Amino acid sequence: MRKLLLSFIIGFLALPFFSHAITVGPVRMEYSVNPGDIVKGEMLLKNEGGGSRIFYPNLEKFFEENGQKVFSGEESEISKWIKTAKSVALKPDEQKIIPFSIEVPADASPGGHFAVMWWGNVAPNSEKADQVGVNTRAGILVYLTVSGNTIESGNIGEIRTNYPKSIINKLPVNFVISFENKGNVILKPFGELVIKNFFGVTKGILRVNDKGLIVMPNDKKNLETEWNSDFAFGPYKATANLVLGKDNQRIEKSIWVYVFPTKIVIGIVSVISLIIMAIIIKVIIKIISLIKRNNKKKKAAKAAKKKAKKRKIAKKNIVQEIKVPEILEIKEEPQKSNEQEENQQQ
Repeated sequence: MRKLLLSFIIGFLALPFFSHAITVGPVRMEYSVNPGDIVKGEMLLKNEGGGSRIFYPNLEKFFEENGQKVFSGEESEISKWIKTAKSVALKPDEQKIIPFSIEVPADASPGGHFAVMWWGNVAPNSEKADQVGVNTRAGILVYLTVSGNTIESGNIGEIRTNYPKSIINKLPVNFVISFENKGNVILKPFGELVIKNFFGVTKGILRVNDKGLIVMPNDKKNLETEWNSDFAFGPYKATANLVLGKDNQRIEKSIWVYVFPTKIVIGIVSVISLIIMAIIIKVIIKIISLIKRNNKKKKAAKAAKKKAKKRKIAKKNIVQEIKVPEILEIKEEPQKSNEQEENQQQ
């Protein structure tokens, strides 16, 4: 059996976890090991209480459901693999570095093995261990990946925003990428969410899972990222490009979102409304002008007709005045000739 010393991750993702009475660190330890390996490391314990205390370790199995950790209360299968002090006595504000080792069995099954190492002020087998308010504890999450027939597989379930139907009326907008681990080892998918407009021009490149969130086997976790822009309007295509596993597998999925900021929409609607109103007013004015013009034409035509009628009547009267005297003269002449004839005869 060869011995392998691996340093655990300490940083932003491995800051000490503390309760009111105890601080432990790191909060997470991750190891990729082979069957038969021995891993050695150290952890921090600090007494935050006001009096001297004795702290006891307890390894418990945990899993994740919809991205939330669930502590089963059952003893973890790797509890027998981890060797450390059975108890640690600490004075007020005292801290100690506690060594530990993980002895991986030669017949360990490949894939992921997980446990939380609790440190509490009540012994695990004590009657007070499960009493709330009596047992103060803090835990370190342990993730082991044993080599062998491991399966690294995952997919993007969906991409959505915090707006219904992906219709966005205000920026910034929060994108949620639902990732599902379909393998038998933990995965930390990471990558980018690329935002392009309708013409294919890139408008944003957003980092995904920079914090290195872990997705456990057969579980889902939402990876969130935020997009902001000085100006955005219309349809945009959001494409998630994620990388996962040791072989850097790549998976991709896209959705279309529609950005219609309320202020811009109100402005556009207002401008369109003003234009429509201006057109309507112009049309109304033109119609009124045409009506007035037609009325003037009708009045002018009526006046002309009336004037023509008067002229016709006047002309008729003149003709009558001319014809009547002629008729009278014609009738008088014969009368005069008859009288002359009678006078002549006499």
